[in-house]
Amino acid sequence: MHRLSHDIDIHTHTGVPRLDAILCVDPTQHTQLPEGEGLLSVGIHPWNAEHATEETWIRLNEWLKDKRVVAIGEIGLDRAVNVSRDVQMTVFIKQLQIADSLSLPVIIHCVRSFDTLLALRKQIKTTNQWIIHGFRGKPDTARQLLKAGFDLSFGTKFNIDSYDLTPPERRYHETDTDIDNTSQ
Repeated sequence: MHRLSHDIDIHTHTGVPRLDAILCVDPTQHTQLPEGEGLLSVGIHPWNAEHATEETWIRLNEWLKDKRVVAIGEIGLDRAVNVSRDVQMTVFIKQLQIADSLSLPVIIHCVRSFDTLLALRKQIKTTNQWIIHGFRGKPDTARQLLKAGFDLSFGTKFNIDSYDLTPPERRYHETDTDIDNTSQ
């Protein structure tokens, strides 16, 4: 199983590819990957799930052949946006299956959906790494997620008790710039 390094910013949306950060690129928002050496994650954000066309899936699969891609993400579920829950779930599960087939880690956006995410983790038998990005939740939620096998990534705003109880080998950091970091 491929795991992401703890020495890098695992999730950002700005700039160009760099070796010290993973730049997140959504195929519904971009027609090509940015040029330059560095690390990338690619995935359809739940806010954009309704825009996932056949062309989007073709683009995503092409991008996954690029050696700079080290994760699939930002993917997930978000109850705070006006995008069909069924569409979000379909797009999310399809990307989880792709990640599993390629043994790639996934970077997960989760807003008011931890119950569904925990149930999915039990249903989907996989060994690839699942990381909750921008985690701001309370310690009880952090414990549940860690027990279920998730790793947690913390941005500039977080619950210090949740951060402290997360083992260092399962704790990541990120900047998540240009996107409102509302994972909770």
